[in-house]
Amino acid sequence: MALDWSDLRHFLAVARHGSTLGAARELGVNQTTCARRIAALEEELGFTLFERGREGYRLSGRAAPLVVSAERVEREVKAFLADVAGAERRLSGTIRMTTNEPLANTVAARAVRDFRDAYPRVRVELTVGDHPLDIARGEADVALRVGSKPTDPCLVIRPLTHAAWATYCSHDYAAKFGAPAGVADLAGHALVTSEAAAADWVAAIAPDLEIACRSNSLPNLSAMLIAGSGIGGLPCIIGDVEPGLRRCFDLPEIRPPVFLVYHERMKAEPHVRAFLDFLGAHVLAKRNLLTGTG
Repeated sequence: MALDWSDLRHFLAVARHGSTLGAARELGVNQTTCARRIAALEEELGFTLFERGREGYRLSGRAAPLVVSAERVEREVKAFLADVAGAERRLSGTIRMTTNEPLANTVAARAVRDFRDAYPRVRVELTVGDHPLDIARGEADVALRVGSKPTDPCLVIRPLTHAAWATYCSHDYAAKFGAPAGVADLAGHALVTSEAAAADWVAAIAPDLEIACRSNSLPNLSAMLIAGSGIGGLPCIIGDVEPGLRRCFDLPEIRPPVFLVYHERMKAEPHVRAFLDFLGAHVLAKRNLLTGTG
């Protein structure tokens, strides 16, 4: 006989409400599912739990004494879950995280705040920069990265999504010179780019076009575009949230992966595991922004 807590939850809910409809509302399932679970449980036990009638479900003679036992299991399960929640809140330690500035500002800042609300005894030290720290050598515990994945066998890579790029210009620039709708419309425009690896979009799709200026900082590149310096490629996570910029056309050739990376020994650290799961879920919640579809 194979019973689980979910079976007992359905049994108790129907016993308390006297109907599968009331039980389904309590459990957040549909009525058909609830009725099917009760029928399956009766088949597993080999006897009838409820007498069905026009007034609903009434406990059978054999089932009535089982309610007390099921409620005892319910109390133990709730106590167990409360102990688990308490243990999680008691997690402590320090996590050294690294990422680049766009992800730090748009994703990590809120994620760290919410994580601290859930785990107030865990401290997160965030190092922000375009130069990747060496996780294998212990320069950081966790990295949220975009681009090429490291190949060191001691590292664990958790793919999350991808970062879409598009071209942008200021509203004033578009009013004066027009906004290009594609690569073929770029001729005659002032092009602005950065030194980031994924930012060399001009060389990738239009190598013959002249670059008017170049910056080594994506936030600065965004500022230059807002100032009306020309047309430039940016991650959508930067360009789409900037009200001073207008999105011109997408750059499907540039879709670098977004992933979490950590040393395999970190899997043994409960506070790090909790942070990885929390941060990964937070990034996925921002997926539309990262992929340029939000």
